[in-house]
Amino acid sequence: MVALERLLLELFSATELRMWVTHTEIVEVHELPGENVAFATLAHDFVQLAVRRGRVAPALFDALHELRPGRKDDIDRVRSLYESCAAQFQPSPPGNSVLAPVWHKRFRLTRGLLVGFTAAWLLTRAYPTLDVSKVLITVERSLFKFLPLPYQRVGLLGVIAILFLCTCASGALAWRATRRRS
Repeated sequence: MVALERLLLELFSATELRMWVTHTEIVEVHELPGENVAFATLAHDFVQLAVRRGRVAPALFDALHELRPGRKDDIDRVRSLYESCAAQFQPSPPGNSVLAPVWHKRFRLTRGLLVGFTAAWLLTRAYPTLDVSKVLITVERSLFKFLPLPYQRVGLLGVIAILFLCTCASGALAWRATRRRS
């Protein structure tokens, strides 16, 4: 959107652009670079933020018309240029990485397993005389019978620790895949 950047450079000074942004809902002023940047950088960053949020729309050009009615031809030229290739400037939805749904699914799975195994371990340790606890202890011993007897009671803790690490890793990867382009 170089044409829009050039238009903004022609229509505004850096101070005027910042003041105009405060009165529009296109981008937030705090998202723009500080006062000490070049005006061209300010205009470039404004356009990039507007494109990323899908705010380069007719409302933007209408707001420019209202502010600078004498530059209607220049604004309409950039508007027609934008509308002719608008499909490539559509914003990507949040979580636009292809891997985001995969990692979110893995995170939910490992989190559910972690909660389930931890609840079973706590139940069997806190209330070993309950019928449910006796069944869980029997299942735990049969699952970990390949371990020596003293380590059979710790086998489930090892599984819980591994599930905790997997949950943390898949959660971090899901967050990263979601935030990659947003």
